[in-house]
Order: sequence, then C-alpha cells, then structure tokens
Amino acid sequence: MSDTDKSETRIRRADDNLWFCLATLYGEEEAGSPVNYELRDKNRSAWNRWIAGALGDLQRAELLAKGFPESELKPLSPDEKSAFYSAFAARIGGLPPEPEHGVDFSHTHFNRKVVFDGFLFAPFLKARSARFSGDADFAEATFVGKADFEDATFSDFADFDGATFFDFADFSGATFSTSTIFESTTFSDNAYFVGATFANYVSFSAATFSGQTTFCEATFSYRVSFIDAKWAAITTFENADFKEFVPDFRGATMHEATEWHGVSWPKPPRSKVDAQTQIYAYERLRLEMERLKKHDDEQTFFRKELRARRRLFPILSANWLLNAIYQALSDYGNSFSRPLLWLGGVFAAGIAIFTQVPLCAGQPMPFKLAARLSFANIFIFLNDKRELIARPDMTACLSDTTAAVSAAQSVSGVVLLFLLILALRNRFRMRGSS
Repeated sequence: MSDTDKSETRIRRADDNLWFCLATLYGEEEAGSPVNYELRDKNRSAWNRWIAGALGDLQRAELLAKGFPESELKPLSPDEKSAFYSAFAARIGGLPPEPEHGVDFSHTHFNRKVVFDGFLFAPFLKARSARFSGDADFAEATFVGKADFEDATFSDFADFDGATFFDFADFSGATFSTSTIFESTTFSDNAYFVGATFANYVSFSAATFSGQTTFCEATFSYRVSFIDAKWAAITTFENADFKEFVPDFRGATMHEATEWHGVSWPKPPRSKVDAQTQIYAYERLRLEMERLKKHDDEQTFFRKELRARRRLFPILSANWLLNAIYQALSDYGNSFSRPLLWLGGVFAAGIAIFTQVPLCAGQPMPFKLAARLSFANIFIFLNDKRELIARPDMTACLSDTTAAVSAAQSVSGVVLLFLLILALRNRFRMRGSS
C-alpha cells in the first residue's frame, strides 16, 4: 500500500470494530489488575465457537487432529446462539458480524492491551495497517486461512508464541517496536516478512517454516534468535539488514535454498563480549552452510568469524598481527586481487631500490637488470634467480642492501603466491554432494 493510500484510509477505534467487540464479548480485563483467567476463557470460548461456524468438515477434522479443543469447535445450539446475540447486543448493540465474511482488524487502532490468546481466526484474518499501541497477545492463536498483517504496527510487546498459521502469513512492511516473540510458531504455508522492521529483540526460536519464507529488506535493529528453528522450503534474507547483532541460528536447520545476497551484517565487535557473541553466531552459520554445501556462503561466514576473533587478542600481539595481516593481504583467503596488487607492489619496490643502490663500479643497476632481479626474487622457484646469482659480475657486485631486499622479496613472494593460490582455490573449488 502506498503512503497516499495509507493517509487516505481512516483509522478506526477498536471500540468501533465489531470484531474486537466480539472478541471482548463479556468485557475487557482492567489495566494493572491481575489476570482474569475466567474472563479470558469465557471470551475465547464464545469467539471460537462463533468462528467455528465458518469451518468445513475437513478443516474441523484437521484442527481436532492438531489438538484444538473439541469443546470450542462445537456449533452453538439455538439457545446458546440466542444468548450469544443478547450478549453482543448488550456489548455494542446490533448483530454480530458473520464468521463467513472473515475477521477484519484492518486500519484499526488498538490503544490498549489486546488478548487473543488461543483464538481461532477463520476463514481469514485481515489486520492490514492495524495499530497495536499496547501488548498484542496472539499466543497459541490458530490462523486457518490467510493472516494479513501487512503494514501493521506493534508499538508494544507482540506475542505469537506457539501460534499456528495454516495458510499464508504476511507481515510485509510490519513494524515491531519492542520485543517480539514467534517462539514455537508454526508456519504451514508461505511466510512473508518483506520490509518488516524489528526495532528490538525478536525470537523465532523453535519456529517451524514449512513454506517459502521471505525476509527480503527486513531490518533487525537488535538481537534476533532463530535457535532450533526449522525451514523446509526456500528461505531468503535478500537485502536484510542486521544492524547490531548477528542472528543466532544455533540448533537451526536451514533449507538448501537459503539466500543471503545483499545482506548487511553488523560492524566488527567493539568488546570481547560482543566478539564472542559474533563468533558463536558466525560459527554456527558457517557450519550450516558447510552442511548445505554452499561454499561461497560458508567462506563469507568464515571470514566474518575470523574478523570477530581478532578482537579477543591483545592489540599488536602475534595472533592479532597475523589475523590483521591475513585480512589485509587476501581478505582471509577470499580475494585474489589483493595478493596480485601486493605482488605488483613488491615487484615495483624492488626495482625502485635496485636502481638506486650502486654496484661495485659505483653505478646504479640498469632498469632491465633490476626488473629481472626483482622478478626472479619473487618467483624464486624459477631458474632465472640461479642464473643471475651465478653471473660473476652479479656475485661480486651485489651489496648487502641488495641481498637483504632480495631475501625480503623472496619471503614475500612465497607468502603472496600461496595466498593467491588459496584465493583461487576457494573461489573455484567444487565440492561433492557427499
């Protein structure tokens, strides 16, 4: 929906929404008071039995097989229906909305805590551009048809713990301003979080994604947990932005078609605590990509893991220096252009030094000879170096400076050539399916 469409759509109060009045048929819990479980159960049972009237026999059987309470799927008897109509008339007046039309919370402002714990939503739920200013409790809720939360705003705690989505779940463009829980949630069909914004902690721990899952261009401003989550179909995090923390996928099982292109990852850690957290997260991602034979992604997470490990070492210590040099020379074995550039620099530096250092006759080394010697020093395994050193004029005239530079070039050449070969191997290596 465009910004213009949003501005032209009037946001209605929760008390003006017939479906919300139906969800709170017997009243709302008072803010700051202890939980009134009797009232919750009474509201939920009335709602579920009314909504169950829109279910077909197959849907009812499937819900029962999933453990949904049979007592809350039983159609209202004539006497119960009469009492239901009377209760609704007392609540707001008029007749309750028919369940066959689908639940409609779209463009509604819920300015206090709402409790839909264990509620049944059928044949679909529309909550597009809904605003939840208080806690939004959808824990253990069951969504039989499509659940449309596109562009919804959750300004306070949002709880979908243990919820079940039998059909398409769309949270595209939704904004979650505080902690959000999707733990143990089941997504039986496609789940879209395209462009969603999570401003605080969000947990998908132990969630199950059976359909395609899309987090394209989603923004995660704080910690996000996918611990023990399971994906059974294509999953994409294309252009997602993890601003402060690396997502935690420990124990998660990803689908082989998991896409990471364009993802923005957090900056290198500033403290040892942050470093250790990043190491665990990247390590898990690397191992999962290795299992899936996604070599490029495995290398990406390996490099990020190594960069995070550097923060654990004292600055300028041997381990710190080796780590920094490895990154600078080859981007941790990923870049073949860096070793080539460094080789070019070593080659040019050798020529510059050799043409300035006098020979035994007091004259600088000719450019052609300097270039040949510099090349031979780098590629020491070639016969050219032996031939040059064996020449009488070179043996007698090489200064200590020339010898020292030659030795440094030979060591640098071996290291840089090794890193070049390593980068090429990592870039083009093909792994078997086993």
